[in-house]
Amino acid sequence: MLDPLMDFDQNVRNVHLILSALATFNKSCRFINISSAAVYGNARLIPIGTDSTPGPISPYGYHKMISEIILREYSAIYDIKTCSVRVFSAYGNGQRKLLLWDLCNKFFSGNSRTPIELYGTGNESRDFIHVTDIVQQIELVIKFAPFAGEVYNVANGKEVFIHEIVQFVYDEINPQVQYFFNGAIRPGDPLNWCADISQMTTWGYRQEVQMQEGIRNYIKWVREVQGNA
Repeated sequence: MLDPLMDFDQNVRNVHLILSALATFNKSCRFINISSAAVYGNARLIPIGTDSTPGPISPYGYHKMISEIILREYSAIYDIKTCSVRVFSAYGNGQRKLLLWDLCNKFFSGNSRTPIELYGTGNESRDFIHVTDIVQQIELVIKFAPFAGEVYNVANGKEVFIHEIVQFVYDEINPQVQYFFNGAIRPGDPLNWCADISQMTTWGYRQEVQMQEGIRNYIKWVREVQGNA
């Protein structure tokens, strides 16, 4: 939100440069664009299918949408084999941003006697997927996709509410922790997400990392990196 030009360079210009190079030097290469559910914005219907009309509400979402259009351009005009995967709420050890990192960081770096302030109402929802399962779905795309400029959802097809995640995280860290939602919705943040992943399940996708297991491992990693083991 603060530097849309930098975001454009990362998510549009770089994609265009790579595809231009492929068109010039290696037209046989297949290109997978890591896109985002941010292209949907606040979708009207849940679960969200890839045929849903995009409606981004952030620069990041707009730029991911533009990158998908460029992939279709290079597929149709220059015969480059491309596709995009719209990743929903990714998480996993090593991630130093977004919800889980924010929750852990606010606890470990704050005053345990001061209630933790969280954005939103807690009734927002996301479709979380561990990086291990993201890799599994990308492998399925490599194996089965036609690479004709199409798009795929990468998620678990499960709507999880933010207040549920917050409660689980803080119960794992310290059941006595106090927190509250301030009701403020940050610009660019969608309200509710849940993906239609019927294509992935048709190809044989089965979730390997359950949310509870993934979160416990993530908390353990944060404790280690912050010296709270």
